[in-house]
Amino acid sequence: MATPVRPSDGPGHVTVSWEQAILPSAAGPLPVRVYRSAAATPGGWLVWAHGGSRRGGSARDWHRPTAERARTSGFGVVSVDHRLAPAVRHPAMVEDVLSALDWAREQDRPAG
Repeated sequence: MATPVRPSDGPGHVTVSWEQAILPSAAGPLPVRVYRSAAATPGGWLVWAHGGSRRGGSARDWHRPTAERARTSGFGVVSVDHRLAPAVRHPAMVEDVLSALDWAREQDRPAG
């Protein structure tokens, strides 16, 4: 179920909806947040890997800035909750982001 993100800048701003999703990856289920602007169909997809030097952070921590990117860019945004060190070693985090990129590319392909 999509949840609206309320714009903070007053009237005339576009609402963004978001939802938790699980994407397939070689390492197993990959949690992400998918953001879409209510203004139009996404003009493409932006895949966001949160900050935290690959040791901290989460898609939840970056919720507002990621929603703002969807609102202002016209793109759908996939915020990847990639695995963190030291629980996993490099390149696990990069592989998670690549899985999200694969998903985003599939969203842009015409059906059929």
